[in-house]
Amino acid sequence: MSRIRFENVYKSFSDVKALSDVTFEVSEGSSTGILGPNGSGKTTLMKILTGLLRPDSGRVSVNDISVLINPKEAMKHVGSLIEQPEFYTYLSGYETLEFACRIRDLGKEETKNEITRVSKLTGCFDYLQRRTGGYSRGMKQRLGLSIALAGDPEILVLDEPTFGLDPKGMKELGDLILDMRKTKTILFSTHLLNEARSLCDRIIIMENGHMKYDSKDDPSAKILRIKIFGRINNIPELSSFGSYSLTEDSILINKKEEIDNYEIIDMLVSNGIKIDMVEDFDTLSAKYLAVVEKGS
Repeated sequence: MSRIRFENVYKSFSDVKALSDVTFEVSEGSSTGILGPNGSGKTTLMKILTGLLRPDSGRVSVNDISVLINPKEAMKHVGSLIEQPEFYTYLSGYETLEFACRIRDLGKEETKNEITRVSKLTGCFDYLQRRTGGYSRGMKQRLGLSIALAGDPEILVLDEPTFGLDPKGMKELGDLILDMRKTKTILFSTHLLNEARSLCDRIIIMENGHMKYDSKDDPSAKILRIKIFGRINNIPELSSFGSYSLTEDSILINKKEEIDNYEIIDMLVSNGIKIDMVEDFDTLSAKYLAVVEKGS
């Protein structure tokens, strides 16, 4: 089932073409990353999806509900974090989250429980009583993500969610996204290659408002390299995931279309295999640089 759909979307600002003929769908239960340098159109795309901007032409829908015709109904299914979040500086983090829960039509007791749940998930629980005017960039980012998660929406739209976080925070948020992939549909943007590679089962590269690459259409993108701690031994049968081969320290899997990376990793870990690294066998960095350098 398609949760998000862009159809022939165009957007310009004066004489600058921000988006040109963007068309793709995000299916249920997937994690899709929009990868591209600054100015490639990532944030414009996110703003159009969440109703903050209107396209010049084209159609955008969430769960088959038009964002342009019925944005309020469409956004009931979406939690979003767009650009760098800012808040009323005189409100505390708790009050800010409380307001977000009210918008989601949560009751008083449900709001209290939800604030505790999402703030602990994102790591901002300990400073909720402080006014947001004193928050660091990383603290604001965590609070903004908490707001996106409030009400437990089925779809998450995250625009560079790790911006402003230190390496520890980036790792924690990455782990959270990996966990949420089991139950939610996620669309997020990033300019970090490693982040896109580790958190996405599909990657779209944008440059100057154009879609330049979609891993869904690239057979080589389905080849996964899983590097193992130590030597390869006692590897369980993996043919249900696709054809595979072994090197001295890695497993190479040519995945079947419907297989998610998490399924393979979960199966190996449950069989006692210690994983060092997971990556596309073909180098995403080479594809990214080829797109960006050609565009420049």
